[in-house]
Amino acid sequence: MTEMMRQAETPARHVERKRVSILGASGSVGSSTLDLISRDPAAYDVVALTANANVEALAAYAIKSGARIAVIADENRYEELKQALSRNEFSLHYQPQWDLHRNA
Repeated sequence: MTEMMRQAETPARHVERKRVSILGASGSVGSSTLDLISRDPAAYDVVALTANANVEALAAYAIKSGARIAVIADENRYEELKQALSRNEFSLHYQPQWDLHRNA
């Protein structure tokens, strides 16, 4: 039996999508990760994205990736993020920053 015939007889396996959350999505590592995910979107389920203050990038990445949760650390940018994403279904969060050196 040829290899091609063997492959035709083998049923296709269902590959479960990998669930991914990206911390710092607007940074260089985060944007590179999102670029890789965009090359095979059927393999990934982007659950959450976070950013410190870059609302524009976070909103664009959240919409493009289909993320269900968008988190902005800068509380002053929360309303701006909310408006940027108002036409989509998202769960929005403000994540306060903690200074571990000052316990604040």
